[in-house]
Amino acid sequence: MTFTLNDEITESKLEWNVTPLFSKVLSIAEIDNNTCSNLQKICSTVSWIDDNQETGHLSGYSENREILDKYLGIKQYLNSVSLSCMKGILNFDTEIQITTSWFTRTFKNGYCTEHSHCNSWYSAVLYFGDYDDNSSKIMFKTDSPRILVNQLKNNFLNSTWLTLSPQQGMIIIFPSEVRHLVTPNNSENIRYSLSFNIMPRGTVGKGDSSFTYK
Repeated sequence: MTFTLNDEITESKLEWNVTPLFSKVLSIAEIDNNTCSNLQKICSTVSWIDDNQETGHLSGYSENREILDKYLGIKQYLNSVSLSCMKGILNFDTEIQITTSWFTRTFKNGYCTEHSHCNSWYSAVLYFGDYDDNSSKIMFKTDSPRILVNQLKNNFLNSTWLTLSPQQGMIIIFPSEVRHLVTPNNSENIRYSLSFNIMPRGTVGKGDSSFTYK
């Protein structure tokens, strides 16, 4: 007896129910203009460290890595902004604290190399300066995929990178282990930002995995 295999390709009619698995959440909000103005004034007074292994090229960071400790009103405000994300969006049951904080700047043709933030839970970047279409973007990247396949369409389910253009008042909060970089600045304007790291405050975890962050 002879069997004939029908290998004709037919269009799939399946309906897929897709669930993002263990997603890393990037949250964006807008702060008030008054805080932006105050940060611009403060930024003009700081001392800078430029062009070393940490900064990349034609870029730098403020010498003071705990800059918000000098301006406790702004620190308290940004802590409350961050807490609204931690509790209201991510539903974490914890208080938080801003640990390190510093200004960054990127000159024309400058950039910041790819990195992540160690000894931190979440990190944030806040844009308070003057930007245009040529200003450096921030790029977030995943770990290198084990098998790289071209995509018919790039979306949040298959993307390996995301770029965002700075806007005055924009604050971005993301997990500290997410790798990111600053693309070359093609603008005549120096690109300024404020970065800070976030840790829990108080007792977290359960049983032998609990710890109290003071």
